This record gives sequence, structure tokens and C-alpha cells, in this order.
Amino acid sequence: MSTSTASPGRPPPDTLLYLIEKYHMEQNRVFCVGDRTLDMVCPKNAGVRGIFYSLEGQPVLNRRLFPSGGFLL
Repeated sequence: MSTSTASPGRPPPDTLLYLIEKYHMEQNRVFCVGDRTLDMVCPKNAGVRGIFYSLEGQPVLNRRLFPSGGFLL
């Protein structure tokens, strides 16, 4: 399964957008952290940045997933 056929991510982007609105956060200052490439789908779909955390040498994020920038830790 690829990110193009995957579910909308965990959590769904509308959940993330709801929390951004509820807590009056600035969307451009919100980051999501995940340890799998699939975890980066939600922030991409919500228009926020993702931080990909890997201890096991996972491949670098696909630039098609985050053309505007993401982070690899």
C-alpha cells in the first residue's frame, strides 16, 4: 500500500484541524511527530509540518509527501 492509497492518516486531518481551532493555535506553528511514514499523511493533509522520528535508519521522507518541508530526526 502506498501513501496515495492509504487511509487519511492517524488521526484523520479533520481531528487535527479541530484541535488547532479549539485551542486557537496558529496552523503554521503546529508540528506532528510520527515514527512511520504513514504517520506523516495526517499532517500533510491538514497542512501542517511533520517530524519523522526514526531510531532504526528508516528511509528519508519522500519529497512528494512533504514538498514544502518536513523534518527527519
